[in-house]
Amino acid sequence: MSELDEIREKVDIVELISRYVALKPSGKGYKGRCPFHPDDTPSFYVSPEKKLWHCFGCGAGGDAIGFLMRIERLSFREALERLAAELGVELRRSGEREKLLEINAAAERFFRDALNSPEGKSARDYLLSRGLGPEVWDRYGLGYAPPSGKALLSALSRWGISDLEKLGLIVKGERGYRDRFVDRVIFPIRDELGRTVAFAGRSLSGAEPKYLNSPNTPLFEKGTLLY
Repeated sequence: MSELDEIREKVDIVELISRYVALKPSGKGYKGRCPFHPDDTPSFYVSPEKKLWHCFGCGAGGDAIGFLMRIERLSFREALERLAAELGVELRRSGEREKLLEINAAAERFFRDALNSPEGKSARDYLLSRGLGPEVWDRYGLGYAPPSGKALLSALSRWGISDLEKLGLIVKGERGYRDRFVDRVIFPIRDELGRTVAFAGRSLSGAEPKYLNSPNTPLFEKGTLLY
């Protein structure tokens, strides 16, 4: 059994989520108000049998690790380490897949911070013009890729060119490496466990294509996931 499987097996997902959400028994699981969007009628469901959670209102869902990442705004590795410490699971050095997930989580935080920066005003104005306010931005992790073409590359430089290119976050041009997403509203693409595996970007400058997705990567194969 891998350390990831051991954590998923040992964690009491109901107890974990109960620290943040008031849950009440409902059938074979528990229901409560979703912490990720205004939820007048409880639409947030936790299955202790499957060790998964899902909101029927906003569509968010995942496992205990994904919940902790989202509620505490942690990277995959940070959430993994916190649960491992609580459960007495000894972690080995981060594997390749975990490292790539952590890089994508860092990229998502960068895009989200950029959306809320002065530079992100055009993106905020665009989203507001489409009826998408701050609650939606937070619920779905929307972000913004700045127009410089080097902003993400600079922010994530400590991870190294190879892994950033492997994830499709940067591309190589005639003048060296640059960000794949430039002056675009960013939508994270998540897997069934709520982890960010890719991104989609909507152009704000009129650049083609209007919509640009991450390429196929070790984490993401086009056509297999919805966001």
